[in-house]
Amino acid sequence: MKVAVEGCCHGTLDQIYAQIGKLEKQNNYKVDLLLICGDFEALRNPSDMECMAVPQKYRTMGDFSKLLIETGRYYVGQVKAPILTIVIGGNHEASNYLWELYHGGWLAPNIYFLGFSGCIQVNGVRIAGSSGIYKSHDYHLDVFLSHDWPTSIENYGNKAELFRRKPHFKSESLSGELGSPPMLHLLKTLQPKWWFSAHMHVKFEATFNHGTQQPENFSVRQDPPVENPDEIKIDDLDDENGATTLENPDEIIIEDEINQATPNIPPKEQARRTQFLALDKCLPRRNFLEVIDIPISSNGPEGNVGSPYITFDPEWLAITRALHPFLSLQRNQKHVPRSEELQKLVDTERVWITQNLADGGSIEIGQIQEFTPTAPGPGPGRHSRQPPTYTNPQTEALMSLLHLPNKINPRSSPSSLQSAHVTPITSSKDDADPWMKVGGPSEWHSPSTSIAAPPEPSPAVDEKDDTSAPGRWSPSRAMEET
Repeated sequence: MKVAVEGCCHGTLDQIYAQIGKLEKQNNYKVDLLLICGDFEALRNPSDMECMAVPQKYRTMGDFSKLLIETGRYYVGQVKAPILTIVIGGNHEASNYLWELYHGGWLAPNIYFLGFSGCIQVNGVRIAGSSGIYKSHDYHLDVFLSHDWPTSIENYGNKAELFRRKPHFKSESLSGELGSPPMLHLLKTLQPKWWFSAHMHVKFEATFNHGTQQPENFSVRQDPPVENPDEIKIDDLDDENGATTLENPDEIIIEDEINQATPNIPPKEQARRTQFLALDKCLPRRNFLEVIDIPISSNGPEGNVGSPYITFDPEWLAITRALHPFLSLQRNQKHVPRSEELQKLVDTERVWITQNLADGGSIEIGQIQEFTPTAPGPGPGRHSRQPPTYTNPQTEALMSLLHLPNKINPRSSPSSLQSAHVTPITSSKDDADPWMKVGGPSEWHSPSTSIAAPPEPSPAVDEKDDTSAPGRWSPSRAMEET
C-alpha cells in the first residue's frame, strides 16, 4: 500500500493533493492513502476561525472551506478528497469542530479524523493517533501519527544537519526541552514500525532502536522549564538551502503542554525498530510530502482489493469502553486506575466487543459513521462570531454502537437521536447487515442546547498566548481527558 505522509497542512489541501497527483504521474504509481500530521485547520465557515488560538493575521480560511473565490469546498461537497485521508489534530485547529468528533469521525467525505486519540485499521494496517492513549505492552502498532516530536528523537538522526538548518533547536536539545516527553513515553511503550510527525517545519529522519543504549548527549528534562520549550515557528521565510536561520519575529509562541519527566520504560524482550519521519509544511521548495510503501496484512472483503478499506480497531473500541467512565469534562480529572487494573478492564471490554459486535469489532467505519454536515459552510452574509454548539451524529452513532452515553455533545432529549440511530446486532446468524448506516439529513443540523459544550474558545490571542487559552487544541489536555 502506497502511503503519502504530509507534515503541517495549514489548510492547503488543494496543493497537497495536486503534489500527490504530480508524483503519481511522474512515477507511474497510485497513492492509496494520505496521512496528515496535524494543523489540518478544518474550517467550515468564518465562525470556526473564532475557535482557533492564533493571531488574527494567521486566520485565513485555507482550502478546506473557502468562499466562492476558491475551489477547495471539501466540507460542503463541491470538491471531494481524491484519496482516503487520515488526519490528526495539531495545535492550530478549529477546536469546536474537532470536539464534535472527539472519538473520531469524518470531517468531510473521504477525510477521517482519528479523534483526540484513536486507532483504526486501513487494509489491516493499524494506524494510531497522537493525543495520548493507553495500550498494553503487547499491542503492536504499524503507524503512529503525532504533531509534536518525541523528546530526544533528534539524537537518533543527523542532528548536526538539523541544528545547521534550525540553530535554535540546539540549546533546547541540550537541555532536553526539544519535543514532547509524553510522545517519547508512547514511542518507547508502543514501539510502532513507523512514526510520522510535523510541527517543527523541517524534514528530519531518525531510526529509534528499542532496547539499546541511549545515544550520546541524551537528556530528558526533569522539571517544567520557566520558558516555553514548544514554541511554534511560523517560518515561511526559512532558507531551505542551508542558510543560518535567524530568530523569527512573527513566531507564534503557544505552550502546548505542561512538561513532565518521562519515566523509564523497560525494553521488550525482542528489540524493535521505529523509523521516524518528520516533514515540513506545504510551501514551495519545502519537503512537506513523502510517499512510503507499507506492507498490508489484508485487502478487506472480496471486491475491495485495490481500494483502501477502513475499519474500526477492536482493541481500541475496548479501550474506549474501558476508559469511558473516567472521561470527565471537568478541569479536575477523575483518578485513573493503575496499569494492572486498567489492563483487566480492557480485557473485560475486549470480550464484550467480541461477543456483541459484528466481525469481532472489525466493522467497516462507513457502516456506522457517515459524513453529515453540522454547521453551515461559508456563504454570503455569514460573519465571524462565536459559533453555537452542534451535536455530531457520527459521535452519537459510535456511542450507540458501543452502548455508551454521549458525554461530548449530547442532544437535549433522547428522541432527537433518530438520525444517528444504530440498530443493535440481532440474534439471527443469517442477518447479513446487522448495522444500519448513519442516515444524515440533507439540511444542516440544529445547534444543540446541551450543557456539554466544547471548551470555550479564546476570543483574541496574540503572539504571547499562554497555556490557559482554552480554545487551543492541546495534546496534554487530550491525554488528561482520555
